[in-house]
Amino acid sequence: MIAPFKQWHPAAQAAAALVGVPVAVYAYKCAMMVAFQHELIYMRRMPPGARGRPFESAKPHGLVAADVILPRLGKDPSLHGLYVKRNTPTKVPDVLVVYLQGNGGNIAHRFPKFRSLLDAVPRDVSAAVLAVGYRGYGTSRGAPSERGLIRDAARFLELAHDPRALAEYVPQLEPAAVPPAVVLYGHSLGGAVAVASVYHHYHHRQPASPNHHRHIPRDPLAGLPALASPIAGAVVLENTFTSLRGVVQHLYPSHSPIHHLHPFLRSRWESLLRLQRLPRDGDPTRWTFLSGTQDEMVPPRMMEELRAAVPEERATWVAVPGGLHNSTWEHAAWRLAWSGIVRRAVEARDARCRGELE
Repeated sequence: MIAPFKQWHPAAQAAAALVGVPVAVYAYKCAMMVAFQHELIYMRRMPPGARGRPFESAKPHGLVAADVILPRLGKDPSLHGLYVKRNTPTKVPDVLVVYLQGNGGNIAHRFPKFRSLLDAVPRDVSAAVLAVGYRGYGTSRGAPSERGLIRDAARFLELAHDPRALAEYVPQLEPAAVPPAVVLYGHSLGGAVAVASVYHHYHHRQPASPNHHRHIPRDPLAGLPALASPIAGAVVLENTFTSLRGVVQHLYPSHSPIHHLHPFLRSRWESLLRLQRLPRDGDPTRWTFLSGTQDEMVPPRMMEELRAAVPEERATWVAVPGGLHNSTWEHAAWRLAWSGIVRRAVEARDARCRGELE
């Protein structure tokens, strides 16, 4: 039987304290990281005021933004998204970019990026941005999770594919007979949401492969309702990571306890595994990878790994010289890339419509 600590020899007490205190602190840090991991992953409260306050105006950026409030639907909370254009929206655009943000702030913080994107659109093409308001972000209700964010993206995607439904949410928007070309665009965490959305949609269209979820441990997509609409003809990933575990190991020093907590992660975002499980043939999705060469948060090699998981004929790689993680959009190469993305999306939409008429 071990004697009480007070009866130990002073040297033994000192040695126990030298060992025990660091171990206790380390264990405490591990426990706090596990308990509050979603506050570290989904930084929706930063910068201060990002959560719960009304969105800032789009007018200083030369934009018009209409609120898109999706009501509570079953277990899904009410969501606050934005429909953004350069001028007052009067008709459904040729191209609708469904935007999935990174892990910090809210969608209104991205107005400068939206302006740059819309400025890059060719003059003969009309375009708009439908910014997804994740649960727990901005004024959307609920709390974020991997499964929840994927479901939120699905709700906005279904809206994007239904011009009449979209017109009910956006004032002064006239319904159109021809749906817009939908481009799914995810930055950082948003890219992981985009990949998961495509993966989920494809496997629900392939009932002959009911065991696909076994490939990804504890996949939160298992049991998630299928999308009623096509996902998107084009998907754009910008400075996206291969997995949450991979980017955490890159950002934190090797002695950090977070390196050993992977089994306890509730959000995993296994983007590389999901891309590798997509079909090599028969899937028409066009992928564009926008990679900032000086990304200080997600190493560009991760984007290269994601690119390698997609068949070469369906992938476009764009390296943006000097692009940082959150400022790649400020560079001319990024705007030039978007001009081509929009043009190709319209051409694909028109070709598809002609094929349906023939």
